[in-house]
Amino acid sequence: MEVDPKDQLPVAFDYVSADSNPDETGLKGRLKRSFLGKCWRLIKWPLAIIILPVLLYLALALVGAWIPDNEDFVPKANGIEVYIYSGDIHSDIILPLFNDQKDWRENFPLSSFASDREDFTHVSFGWGSRAFYLETPTWNDLEISTALGVLLTPSESVMHVEMVHLSPVISSSLMRTKITPQQYADMVGFVLASFDQESGVADPNAKTMPIADAGYTDRDHFYPAVGNYHLFRTCNCWAGDTLRAGGIKVGKFTPLPKSIFWHLEP
Repeated sequence: MEVDPKDQLPVAFDYVSADSNPDETGLKGRLKRSFLGKCWRLIKWPLAIIILPVLLYLALALVGAWIPDNEDFVPKANGIEVYIYSGDIHSDIILPLFNDQKDWRENFPLSSFASDREDFTHVSFGWGSRAFYLETPTWNDLEISTALGVLLTPSESVMHVEMVHLSPVISSSLMRTKITPQQYADMVGFVLASFDQESGVADPNAKTMPIADAGYTDRDHFYPAVGNYHLFRTCNCWAGDTLRAGGIKVGKFTPLPKSIFWHLEP
């Protein structure tokens, strides 16, 4: 029996092949895609507001560290040896405890430290946020609120001074260079100027006034410092500025760790 084509009416139904994913097709899939689309529309601008400034800051930090100051610097073969430490986050400048140009024991008498050691060879200087230094003695004490707070809002700064017996092993975290007596004097002057006058550090005849109960060990002290810590003035910036004051080749802007090493000869 033949069927008249006019009698063949289309039948409306949803067809899902065996190869299709039922979760991604049909009404359920459309609802899912619509929900994800709405979520993306809600979060894409907040994400952009957060991510773009971070990318711009990193770009500025990388370019600033790549462009050097003191381009004509050449290490002096028989010069004064200074060390630069830069870890995963923080940087320090390590200077001889005493030499013909400077005796740091005048500013930091060994008797002011609880340690009874007398074999110290160097003194380490670091500048940074008072809140971060004093509230985060170990990485286990680090809180996101503290880290964001000191980066995004200017905060009070301190100088960290530690007596060390240095047996240097040059590594990815420790480098050294040699400078002239005049360059060293300029570096010493910059370090001393970083201490707040009330600390008494800059005057070897005055009594030094460390922050009470603020040290990590029996051979270190914290002192009030000059300037505020923030995103564009970090501990690594201070270390870079110290090298720059000593005539050493270093990037113009060094907020990130390790970047102060980029122009140093290994």
